[in-house]
Amino acid sequence: MLSSSKAPDRYIATMLLVLVGLFACDATGAGSSAPGPLVSAQDSTLYAVGHGLAGQFNLHPLFTAEELERINQGFNDGVLGSGDFDLANHLDSMNRLIQQRRDERSSRLQAEGDAFVAREGKKEGAVTTASGLVYFEQVPGVGASPSKTESVRVHYEGTFSDGTVFDSSYRSGEPIVFRVDRVIAGWTEGLQMMKVGGKTRFVIPARLAYGEAGHPPGISPNVPLVFVVELLEVIQ
Repeated sequence: MLSSSKAPDRYIATMLLVLVGLFACDATGAGSSAPGPLVSAQDSTLYAVGHGLAGQFNLHPLFTAEELERINQGFNDGVLGSGDFDLANHLDSMNRLIQQRRDERSSRLQAEGDAFVAREGKKEGAVTTASGLVYFEQVPGVGASPSKTESVRVHYEGTFSDGTVFDSSYRSGEPIVFRVDRVIAGWTEGLQMMKVGGKTRFVIPARLAYGEAGHPPGISPNVPLVFVVELLEVIQ
């Protein structure tokens, strides 16, 4: 689990304008029929281009299904250079709408995440630190705990509050090795409370994970993360 880093601020509307402009430069058609199923490898590759672009902008959590249909219509028309719609006249309103939806979603996720962490902190066996990290010792370890500047080898599984797994060294079959101070703050703090051979469940508030920035595309802003961590070795 890498350390948290905030991406530089960028206007998504400007990115879309540039992107659509690049595609439209070579577009010759004024419309298209609905595409058929993915038959060839080229079909899949072209579909992957669109799918990848959608992931870059990560708009789907912000709009309803009906709104996304309209967004998709605008994207397709922009790529094909069809119609006489002047996007430049709507950049400000587009930026405002996207930012408004993001702020609303961020606030909702923050409130839901804080409530989840608070509930976890009241469960039997929970210990909550001054920073707000909640941990449950499942298997005690032995020996010394790692320091910030030491490296560790661990097995882990990360889930969201609903139990959905988003990362797991168990699934890959390989533990990971990293320095304790080069991961998210919740891990840095929690690992220093563990001993070799121990297994702990950490409930990490968003501010000790990826905070307002999130970790696109997999981790949304302001969400708590849950990790089960086994400390296998401290590397001097």
